[in-house]
Amino acid sequence: MGEMGITVRETVSQMLVLSETLHRERLLSGPSKCFLKELVLRQDPKALEAGNQLMLASTREEREAAMALLTSRIEEQAKATYDGLFEETDLTLAHQLASKDVDTMKEDGVDTRSFVYGEVSFAAFYEVLLAATAGMPRLGKFYDLGSGTGRAVFEAVLAVDCDIFVGIEILPRLHAAACTVAETYVDRVEPLLARAPIIRLYNGDITAGQFDWADGDLVFANSTCFEQTLLRDIARVAERLKPGARIITFTVALTSLWLRVVYKKKFNMSWGPATVYIHQKLSEEEYAERLRVGHTDFDDDQGVVYDEAVASGAKGPWSDTDSMRGQAPSYATPSEGGDDPTQFHHPHHATGAQEWVEEDEDGEEEVNTEEFELID
Repeated sequence: MGEMGITVRETVSQMLVLSETLHRERLLSGPSKCFLKELVLRQDPKALEAGNQLMLASTREEREAAMALLTSRIEEQAKATYDGLFEETDLTLAHQLASKDVDTMKEDGVDTRSFVYGEVSFAAFYEVLLAATAGMPRLGKFYDLGSGTGRAVFEAVLAVDCDIFVGIEILPRLHAAACTVAETYVDRVEPLLARAPIIRLYNGDITAGQFDWADGDLVFANSTCFEQTLLRDIARVAERLKPGARIITFTVALTSLWLRVVYKKKFNMSWGPATVYIHQKLSEEEYAERLRVGHTDFDDDQGVVYDEAVASGAKGPWSDTDSMRGQAPSYATPSEGGDDPTQFHHPHHATGAQEWVEEDEDGEEEVNTEEFELID
């Protein structure tokens, strides 16, 4: 019995070292490393067995098979954590909340055709996130355009390395539910993460002037039911992303020669099958090369027309500033420095002012200021 105890302790020690090595070699994200350490310290049999196989592997095939087993167990742990966050905010409740908000907006004459609610499948979106971040350095910002109850935001928090996660949701009841989930996250999950990110949740229209997400490194839009006008608006902003940034859409690819589709795969979601597209923003040189070649994979999916592009005008303005500092989130986890004026430590009561610039009818810029008080 004593010998067995020593063996287990040695295995645990080796696995903790392995988790650091895999993270350093960017084979595991920071959150995945934390989940693996949690499994190891619990002496989870599946994790220990997969780790032992990985350490003993002598061929590439053996290493890949062992790594697949290990990452699968980590994903299961992430899913269990995720389910705990949403145990009181299931799909049925989300549909009810969305329906109430849509009915209210219809009475106010708002076009709600793009507001059909659907939620990502955890397993499918986890795979998409890993594919979208493959080969990328640690992200600065992740945006979810139409974040609902926060499922995609918090799954991304549990899957990828990123400093700031931002969710923007137009329906107030769904947004309030996401804020409640965020409180649960802070209590239960944030203490487990070695490098907890900042999370900001906004209630508003993603097409409004104060919401400029062009500084994102990875952007997600559950766009299955988005109207063409909204898709065009998203594509125009996405053209201002920095080169190498990526944007994920569902069902429909964005029509822009500045955005190259680098991934396409069909998954089953809560509403049925959906094709996932990952686009990458091109540099000026890559854009000019695309025009020169005249054809790339997935052109038909994007519906791009090369004759409409002017090769000599390959200019792509992108933003590297914090473009949402003027709009205060109604939920934000505390910033590391504690001096960000958009950070409110209590999610349900904040006062302040938001400011944004728009053009008037004569084309002149004017500054709009609106005071607000957010109480839930």
